[in-house]
Amino acid sequence: MRIPLAAIAMLALVFAGCSSEDESTPCPEGPVFTHHVIDPDSVQNIDPLGNLNPPGHVFPSDHGGYYVAGPPGGMTTYNVCIYSPGDILIRTMVASEHVTAGFTDFELNFEVCSDLWGRFGHITTLDPGLFGDTSDYTQWTLEDEYSTGGETYRRWRTEVNMSVEGGELLGTTGGNPGQGGLDFGMYDRRISPPTPANPARWDGFGYLYARLFVELYEPGTVLDELWALVNREDIPYDEHPGGYNMQDVPGTAHGAWFLPGEPNNPEDPHLALVQSHMLPSRLVLSVGTSVPGAASGAYFFVPENDGLLNRDFASVMPDGTTYGFVVTWPDYTFIIRMPDADTLWIEVLDGEHTNPADWVFTDDKAVFMR
Repeated sequence: MRIPLAAIAMLALVFAGCSSEDESTPCPEGPVFTHHVIDPDSVQNIDPLGNLNPPGHVFPSDHGGYYVAGPPGGMTTYNVCIYSPGDILIRTMVASEHVTAGFTDFELNFEVCSDLWGRFGHITTLDPGLFGDTSDYTQWTLEDEYSTGGETYRRWRTEVNMSVEGGELLGTTGGNPGQGGLDFGMYDRRISPPTPANPARWDGFGYLYARLFVELYEPGTVLDELWALVNREDIPYDEHPGGYNMQDVPGTAHGAWFLPGEPNNPEDPHLALVQSHMLPSRLVLSVGTSVPGAASGAYFFVPENDGLLNRDFASVMPDGTTYGFVVTWPDYTFIIRMPDADTLWIEVLDGEHTNPADWVFTDDKAVFMR
């Protein structure tokens, strides 16, 4: 579950320009949410930040979300109600046409206060009592048309500017093909953003200000129930219990890498060497479509603190050393080298190759840049 980076960039621009001083509400310092968005009995789990689903979603996700529990009897089509988490100002609605799959889902972009905004994605139906008839969006503005992950999308946008109270019914989620729940992204300009390896690539992106929505709830029963649903392995000294998305460690291999000449979005051509969002004890090679001989996918391994095999990405430096990473399903060995701080070579070898003498780059290597 992932909101395209291009959409997040647009969201940031919308909120940078739509709020005048007399419209915006100053932000409190602490939590702002009080109500469940989905009844916890209808939730299978909550996805932390950093989800990977290449090729469409190569980079760690900038939002969390709900996976809806299946209904009794094994039915595959089901909807659950979604509610406002607190008092919000809904700025825009988006209808997202899935051209190939043949259905449309909806998104809501909203503001909590001047420096805190959010987005719901994969809404199946919008409450007609609140939003009216949303079956015809052809009079809305066509915001974008793009292809990623084998699907073509058309995004239609319309202005709303509607205040909604906490606990108010917004619509339903679940039931569309391939959609088992609700995306819920929050972007908080009250926090100090992380530092990317190349800040120019992320300038203006809400991606740098992402927070897991659970962190924005007031202490109490609702917050405790939400944390209990977060699907993340419990490891000692976890610095990011809600996951994290901007994982760049400048000067190392850890983080996002870009195929030269391609824009940030769509993400399909790119590469990420990052921590797993659900299993933080493991690292992942998130491979798009630009590594010859390697199927697009997320490849997991348990990192080592020394040696050349399965080394922690943050220990891979621009010193000309070649490192090997053995993964299974399929059986691949990826070899990686950083010739300088802004360049990474990667190549895939079929099968398991633990001997560094086998780690020889050829013309099949892919070159990525910061």
